[in-house]
Amino acid sequence: MSIVSTLIDKARQRAGIASDSALATQFGVHRQAVSKWRNGDAYPDEEHIAEMAIMAGDDPVQWLVAIKAVRADGKAGKAWAALAQRLAITAMALCLAVGFSLPHKAQAAMPAGFDVAPSIHYAQYCIGLLQPSSAPLGNGSGSGSALAFLLVPPTRTSSQHDHD
Repeated sequence: MSIVSTLIDKARQRAGIASDSALATQFGVHRQAVSKWRNGDAYPDEEHIAEMAIMAGDDPVQWLVAIKAVRADGKAGKAWAALAQRLAITAMALCLAVGFSLPHKAQAAMPAGFDVAPSIHYAQYCIGLLQPSSAPLGNGSGSGSALAFLLVPPTRTSSQHDHD
C-alpha cells in the first residue's frame, strides 16, 4: 500500500467519506484522479495532501514531507527522505520529553503529591494510640478515632463497673 493510499484511507475514515468518488467530488477532481493517487500513477498536489492530512487529524507538514520524499528521485529524494526521518525523530523526542515531564506536573498538581498516603497516617496514629503513654480510648470523652477504637478495646471506668 502506498503512502498516499494510506493518507486517503485515513482521511476518508476520519471524515466519514464513503468512497473515493465522494472524496473526488469533495476535492473537485475526477474519480480517476483519486484512483491514480491511490495506485501511485500520480500524486495529489500539496493543497490536496494538506487537506487530506487535516481531514485525517494529522499534521500536514509530516505528510507533505513524506510524500515529497517518495516522489523525488536521486539526490533530491535522498534529501527529502533524510528530512522526513529527522522530523520523525524530532517528533518522537518531543513526545518523550513531554511524557517524562508530565509526572512531575501531575504530582505538583496534587495537594500532597503521591508520596503521602492517607493509610500511613492512620497507621501511625493508631500505633501512637496503642503505646502505653496514650490516653485510654472508649471512655466517652470523644478522644481517638473510629479506626483506633476498633483496634483497642475500650477501658471500663469505675462508674461502668458499678452498673454491672
